[in-house]
Amino acid sequence: MSSRDVPHITRLLSSGDLPGMGSFVVVSPVGKHVGADTPAGIIAQVALDIACSIQRMWVAASTLHGDVSANNILVTTDGRGLLVDFGSALVGPGSCGKQRVTGTVLFSAFSVLWGECNTVSSDLESLFYSLLYMALDGEVCWKLGQERTLTQILPSSTPPSSMLC
Repeated sequence: MSSRDVPHITRLLSSGDLPGMGSFVVVSPVGKHVGADTPAGIIAQVALDIACSIQRMWVAASTLHGDVSANNILVTTDGRGLLVDFGSALVGPGSCGKQRVTGTVLFSAFSVLWGECNTVSSDLESLFYSLLYMALDGEVCWKLGQERTLTQILPSSTPPSSMLC
């Protein structure tokens, strides 16, 4: 799987071990976490980029990320989404194997929590929970039982007119 086949994922440039310091990896491109200061239009573009990447990973290489979470979604300097950390990636249609929960439980799809295999739709569901978490600025209202409407949470803004994968 290459960045030509699947844009918006990191490319491994180098890895290794440093004596007494542990392992390292060097990836490209780099990005930063989406935060409260990230404009709504950029977040919309990031969401589109990550959703396209999830779909393209499956089409190009039958690969599921398995851990789409707020911690694994970055925004690049040019405002595009970047999906990182493929430590829980699942390869192949029958890669479910032992029914186990992969990834960050807080962002896991309900079907995965109920013991079903990861699917493209479960990665997309995890993306939705990640975006909700970012929109709430890290407040987990579904865990705390707080209820607010989207108009109370999200600022009024219009996404850019040209949002392409």
